[in-house]
Amino acid sequence: MDDALRHLTHLLVIDRSANEDFHRRGGGNPKIRPVERRAHGLALRGQVADVFSDVDERRATLSVTVDELRALGTFITLEGTDATYPLKVDSLQQRSRHRKQQKVPMWLLMSVQPATDTKPERAVVWVADAYRKAFLKLFEDYLEKTAKQGNETNWETPEGNPKNRALIANISRIRQAILDDLWQSAGEPPKRGRQWWELWLDPAEPGIEALRSFADAFQLKLLDRVLVFNDRVVAWLEATWSELEILYSPSRAFRLRRFANPSSSTRSKTFRATNRMSTFKTLPPA
Repeated sequence: MDDALRHLTHLLVIDRSANEDFHRRGGGNPKIRPVERRAHGLALRGQVADVFSDVDERRATLSVTVDELRALGTFITLEGTDATYPLKVDSLQQRSRHRKQQKVPMWLLMSVQPATDTKPERAVVWVADAYRKAFLKLFEDYLEKTAKQGNETNWETPEGNPKNRALIANISRIRQAILDDLWQSAGEPPKRGRQWWELWLDPAEPGIEALRSFADAFQLKLLDRVLVFNDRVVAWLEATWSELEILYSPSRAFRLRRFANPSSSTRSKTFRATNRMSTFKTLPPA
């Protein structure tokens, strides 16, 4: 490898990458779906509120500390309709606008699954508990506010277009995220038999400790090394799909991939970490 590349702060994937252009199915410019504004906005706002309420009820049955609650958020899935009306995913990533304090995520886009012949486009979004009201305000502004932008002949009302129209109109349904929504590898997840899984966890949460406690309780194999990025921690667990469903929580989720070979030699060939962007760490004994 060229020595000039070694100082770069990114993950180098050796002999396993290719450049590809991104194309949405259907092609053409993104379009905005025609909907009845009030009925559509009220329905989606209600669905978001229902997800938050269901998560709160589930948390009440769990043993969660105050510190853990402060770090919690909710994973929700936004469904589109078809490739003609793609989701406006760039609106699903927002950080606070603090000037003197460190900016924190309000909501984060975790993954996007393109539309197929049998399934709509799906976007998994994490919404911080502290910014639930701000997220709901996206839908309230759609219902109550207009913006005079673009060609006047294309306005939906004489006062302009509803605020956040490009985002809200193309969402067909909002629901609580399920484990299938977090699957990131090609094809369908293998739900039969015991498999090795690659879990991408949020480093801000006590995810590794919780994962190890889960593995000990169910006598599952967990590799004693993790891959640490600036914003993710990657761990490897051998489990069945049904056991992963027990691990999954709508408050704490993860990105999920199939991991074919858990040997350290395979990992060292697949990943080359440089500088401080990513490092392998050995987990301390329990």
